[in-house]
Amino acid sequence: MGTFVSNVVLLNIILRLLTLSSQEGLHEERSIREGWYWREKALAAPRSSYRKIHYYERSLQADPDVAAVHLELAEVYYDLAISYGYRDLFESAENSLQAALKTDPYLVPAHYRLGMIYFLRGNFELSRRELEEAHLLDPGYLPAKNSLRMLRKKLEMVTGE
Repeated sequence: MGTFVSNVVLLNIILRLLTLSSQEGLHEERSIREGWYWREKALAAPRSSYRKIHYYERSLQADPDVAAVHLELAEVYYDLAISYGYRDLFESAENSLQAALKTDPYLVPAHYRLGMIYFLRGNFELSRRELEEAHLLDPGYLPAKNSLRMLRKKLEMVTGE
């Protein structure tokens, strides 16, 4: 599988180079390759580590328009925030998720995770909106469906209805 992926990446690079005629295009291609390099290093790094965050941030510096990298970075921040209880990590995770959604507004896991961050921070209305958006985009996405059901029960208990 690795050889096939490498060949596909190499073919894409060659095709892009053949279609690019300016220095600007070559610089953009270099940024994309550098972004993928740092993303691969991040994926290989130990789970929920600051080294992983460093690699993802380097990837985003090279190519900031990859929604998946924003989402993966947010996941690392989220896991660390849950593990250590650091509020600033929740803020970093929220910022990364918002950047991911800015790049790709149909990214269901980003809506779900953002909803969970809002829930953990006690902002149930924003949590409900994000979870409903995730459910609307993909009605079969079980994490959003189950979390939305739990949130509704929580809101019923709080309001006393």
